[in-house]
Amino acid sequence: MVTMVIGIMMTMGVSMLRSNMERVAGEVTHSRLLNIKAAMIHHLRQSDRLPCADGITDTVFDGREDLLSGVCVDKVGVLPFLELGLNRQDVMDGWNNFLPIMLAPQALIRQLTGPVAR
Repeated sequence: MVTMVIGIMMTMGVSMLRSNMERVAGEVTHSRLLNIKAAMIHHLRQSDRLPCADGITDTVFDGREDLLSGVCVDKVGVLPFLELGLNRQDVMDGWNNFLPIMLAPQALIRQLTGPVAR
């Protein structure tokens, strides 16, 4: 009987711990996304464009945009953390997965045609 009660208490403790770890990972992700947003806005103001993805074509995520003659090589990849002034950990979620980036067609058109007249 005592063993069963201890087992139930341990199961409850483990589930509470797991729940708390998930909450903390979510909070870390939210905080990092806010930092990334600020870095992306800064990059947009400085370069008049959003950064290209650090794509999978070069087989390594080196933190740099994958550009070829001023055109994005990959439309999908991870955030180019060095270009954004961030470190590698800053572009990972609370579960240590890279946060992806995907360029919208409008961003590609603007990159090819230059800034929109204001």
